[in-house]
Amino acid sequence: MQFPLLKSEKIANGIRFEVGKNTSPVITPEASTDLVRITLPWTSTAPKPAELNRKSVEDSLKNILDVGGDRSWLVTGHPGAGKTSTLIYLGQQLGGFDAVRIALNPHQDDYSSYSQFGFSEINELSEIFNYINLLKAELELRRKDKNRRFKLVVVVDELGAILDAGDASEIMAIFRQLAVEGRKLGLVVLIGNHSQTTKAISMDSEFRSAFYQLFLVGAARYAVEQPHRNTGLSNLEENYIKSAAYPALMLANMQYSLVKHPTHGEYRQYRDKGNSPRKLEQWESSIDGA
Repeated sequence: MQFPLLKSEKIANGIRFEVGKNTSPVITPEASTDLVRITLPWTSTAPKPAELNRKSVEDSLKNILDVGGDRSWLVTGHPGAGKTSTLIYLGQQLGGFDAVRIALNPHQDDYSSYSQFGFSEINELSEIFNYINLLKAELELRRKDKNRRFKLVVVVDELGAILDAGDASEIMAIFRQLAVEGRKLGLVVLIGNHSQTTKAISMDSEFRSAFYQLFLVGAARYAVEQPHRNTGLSNLEENYIKSAAYPALMLANMQYSLVKHPTHGEYRQYRDKGNSPRKLEQWESSIDGA
């Protein structure tokens, strides 16, 4: 009575799904009428359990812009994690082509260049500090003038290096206020930093709560490995973060989400150099002096 049922296409497909889609189970009767033999042909292409687990997580990864909106962002990650490319991606996606885009970047190297992606880039520290003061004045102008709400995207690359050279408390206060009021006034602030620890740059919880937070690669692994931090992720998701080449973890509205790295998420192997960012568009620089 059981053998005809097992021979049905529905049951065979169920078995095929459980062991991998590349197998074709052969069902034959044994000498006893109560037993059947299920033979599963070996194939080297059949996915292993670990690969199936990884694929199930990858299929569920979210786009960061589907989780977070046009609030300001705080992106942390070590060199090679794709931090700069993520800041560029966010600047383009959140601002759009017509936005004024400014990058305050104290580094001048081939791996953190913004100008080819539509940003007016400021590298000298003295000019960076001048622009920070201008942003403070701009915020006040936008509070008073409803017509002065054109989209302005400001990227701050490596906040720690800027704070080390200036008045850290004053700079942090300005950026926090820009982030708090920015969404209502057409301002988006994107901050990148090497370290995700709050002590590294005296970043308090009040400051961090003004931003969506994105942890890339090593910063994401650090987040899930801290015993005091409960991310709410499953064991499968945490294992993915520990093993994937470019994992990304997002904190929005006090909730963690496993998301796809926006520019390096397709890569299977991590490299400090050589994995070029994807999904970036080469735009002309925005208006200087804005």
